[in-house]
Amino acid sequence: MEMEDNELAFDTCGGPIILIHGGAGRWGEKHHDACLQGMRESVSVGYQTLIDGGSALDAVERATAVMEDNPIFNAGYGSVLTRGNGKVEMDASIMDGGDLSAGCVTCITNVKHPVSVARKVMLDTPHVLLSGIAADEFAELSGFTLVRNEELVCDARKQLSRPAKGEPIDYAKHARQKDKNEDRFQSKKQRLQPPTDGVEASTCGDTVGAIAIDCRGNIAAAGSTGGLNGKMCGRVGDTPAIGQGIYVDNEVGGALATGHGEDIARIAMATRIIVAMENGLSPQAA
Repeated sequence: MEMEDNELAFDTCGGPIILIHGGAGRWGEKHHDACLQGMRESVSVGYQTLIDGGSALDAVERATAVMEDNPIFNAGYGSVLTRGNGKVEMDASIMDGGDLSAGCVTCITNVKHPVSVARKVMLDTPHVLLSGIAADEFAELSGFTLVRNEELVCDARKQLSRPAKGEPIDYAKHARQKDKNEDRFQSKKQRLQPPTDGVEASTCGDTVGAIAIDCRGNIAAAGSTGGLNGKMCGRVGDTPAIGQGIYVDNEVGGALATGHGEDIARIAMATRIIVAMENGLSPQAA
């Protein structure tokens, strides 16, 4: 965010704090202003929740839900499509740094706010993660209104979807491409660079989310995503995996990832950051 946006996120007098991100990716110039406006709306809702005395969990859920409603972001209504069947499959997670409770959903297909379903998983089940049809069924039993998958597909994503619905996919091609570009995998830092094999630089952001500290000192984080554009059906990234794309602990801090999920998962990035902070590194250094 720009400096003027940070004024909404930070209270230098020691009050509550919320940070949000609209997702890694190459935003086209024509979408830049819309993205910033969407982030301002998200952080405003989250910050107002904190100012009104709401919990960090409330703030990150509401801030993330705002971005799930905005088609500029790759989450909820703006989610990218799978290859083959051209559907939306969404992932989300939420975590409480006070007691380390967490809830996640993956490959959920018929709800507007996956992050809210993830919170219900955390609060109302003994589990951390529900997937696919079971996640949608749990959402319905929990009082969420199910929607047709087509209602979650915005026009921009239809145009971005590649290859065309039903077109055969050569997955081995991507493995061969890795071999040709082996230098890209020489260091962990390089491995976190997202692939750039022809993805349109328009509205192709990645995981959105928020981290907040409330007036009681509790930390919470939430993330939501439609995943990688053109992903295989059933693909699960780092977002719904505790310790990979998300982790918070009141005793240490919080980490929330956005970027190429497979590479984030390989190094369990959120866990590594929290452990580094626990061992004395600053958040920036970690």
